[in-house]
Formats: sequence, C-alpha cells, structure tokens
Amino acid sequence: MLNMDAVGLGKTLQAVGAIAVYAWLVNLTMTIPEQGGEGQLPGMFANSTEWWLTALNNGTLARPHIIVVPVSLVDQIVVELHSVGGVRPVEQPPHKRIMVVSHPTLGNTGKVVLTNTHNTPSKVPELRMGVQAEQQAAQTVFGRQWGVAVIDEIHQCRNVGQFFMGVTALTSMSIGVLGMSATPVSSKAMDLWNIGRALRINFFISNDAEARDMNRAQTRGLRKDRKKRAVDPESVTNVLRGADTDMVSEVSKEMAPYVAQMRDHFSGLVIRRTIASVDWEGKPLLTLRPYTEHIFTMRLYQHEYDALEALLACDAPAACPRLSPAISFQSANRPSLSDFEYGA
Repeated sequence: MLNMDAVGLGKTLQAVGAIAVYAWLVNLTMTIPEQGGEGQLPGMFANSTEWWLTALNNGTLARPHIIVVPVSLVDQIVVELHSVGGVRPVEQPPHKRIMVVSHPTLGNTGKVVLTNTHNTPSKVPELRMGVQAEQQAAQTVFGRQWGVAVIDEIHQCRNVGQFFMGVTALTSMSIGVLGMSATPVSSKAMDLWNIGRALRINFFISNDAEARDMNRAQTRGLRKDRKKRAVDPESVTNVLRGADTDMVSEVSKEMAPYVAQMRDHFSGLVIRRTIASVDWEGKPLLTLRPYTEHIFTMRLYQHEYDALEALLACDAPAACPRLSPAISFQSANRPSLSDFEYGA
C-alpha cells in the first residue's frame, strides 16, 4: 500500500492504526474454535482463505512490526507512538511490539549483511553466506520476520542504492507493507517503477523487460525533442515562458502508454487525500480556517531563462552546466509564486 496523503492529514496515525488492527486480529485467534475458544474472526476474515486461518492458528503471524523513518523524524515518531496511548513500559507479546529504525541504519546494515542486487533490482537481496555473516544478520532487522513494515519517505527508493535494497529485503520479510510519502520527489517514470519494486508489487518485479523498454522510449523521446529544438529553438523557449504553443513533447507521446500502465497497476494500492478531501460524514479532513489564495505572475530574469535553456539543450546529464552559486542563491530566495491569507 502507498499512502500519499498531503502533509498534516494523519499518515502516521493511519500507520499505527494498521499495526493495531493487525495485532487485534492476532488477539482474536485466541477465541476462535480452532484455538479452543468460542468466538470467530470478524467480517470478511470469518471466511478467509485457508492460508490466513492456518497462519493465524499456528502463530506465524504473531510478529513484531517495524517503522523506518529519516533520522530527523526518529524522535518525533516515538513521541507520536506514545501519544496515541499504545505504548506501555511492560513486556508485550511479539505482535504488539514496534521497532523504529532510521533510513541510514537500514541502508548501512543492509550493506554489511545483504548481497548486492544493484544490477538486478527486482530480485530480493539475500543474506550473505558464511558463519560470521549469518551471526551478524541474526542481530539485525534482517534476521527476523515482520508483521507490518512501514516505510516513511518511500520516494527515497526511487534510485537503486543501499536504502532501496534494504527496503526491498525488509518488505519481502513482512506480511504487510505501507509506504508513505507526502512530498514525493520523482523526475522520471523509472522512479515510480522502483517504488513499485520496493513495495513488492507483482507487476513491477516481474516485468524487467518492460522497464527497459520504457527507459528506451524515454531516451528516444528526448532525442526527438532535441531535434525539434535544433529546427525551431523558439518552440522550447515559448514553453518555458508560458506562451501559447502547439508544441507537444515527444517524450510525452512515448511515455503515455507506460504511464497509463503504471497507473493501472498502482490502482487500488494508493491512498491520496488533500486538504480539500472530506471524511465519511462529508466533513473536511483539515480543520484549519478557510484561506484565500493570491497568485502573482512573475517573470524570470534573462539569466534564469538562459540557464534553463542550457540545461534543456545538453545531451547528457554529466555534460549539463551547473547553475552558479549566485543564480542558485537567487533562485532559492525569490518570493513565492503564491501567498495564502487565512481568514479571521
């Protein structure tokens, strides 16, 4: 599952809620007839598939849970866990335990105990062989099975690196997986494909040939767009300046079928709510006072246009010019294009 709710709409609470429901279902197995009780699992779980009941009954679902967050959020998530009243300073059964781990810890630990799958990103990294490696792995998060794995800032998996491989291994060891991202950073379609791989969504881990075709299509579209610019340099300039133009990006044409395909396979697995969303009673999710949005149209300076056009014209990322410190500072400190005025 991928939760992409806007900031402030309760992603953390939803993650804790998912863990709480999981623990509740495990608790209920103590009352169903197969365990010598007289109760039964609720709703759809009462007639669930055989593997679910078998797993509940033999205790294999009584696992602890893990939440992976950036270093800067470790303390905050611990405070949040305490604030919901679910943390008690006493010994708890496995399915009521939550471990909080930072991004660097997961990635660096994986670098030591996991095999490198950089060239085969859809493959799950395995524990390294050898007595010493196995002993090390047993003392890490990769040395056990997990119930619910929550990965905050899942967009950090857009590139295949140590963190991506650590998440891939962790999610393969978990019954349920929840990725969260309020401010996703992605610049190409493969970023989303890799997030699908990290979440172990079947389509994205079983169609590597399709992923390669998609990359080739994007490269082909970029090459066609460069040829367009060579014939009509003003076409791209008009797009940058927001002027009316009939230009249609060749990249968009090439990528449209792949984007539609990814949308289909993420369908049903994504939660996305905004400040305009309402709850089941039709009430706004966000209870801040109403605001008025003021949009100010601004013109870029000529050197900013020149820098953008130079970046678009370069053939390879390594050859692209870098913005000077002065331009970078000026761009970072320009006034916002919009301002919000909250009502009284």
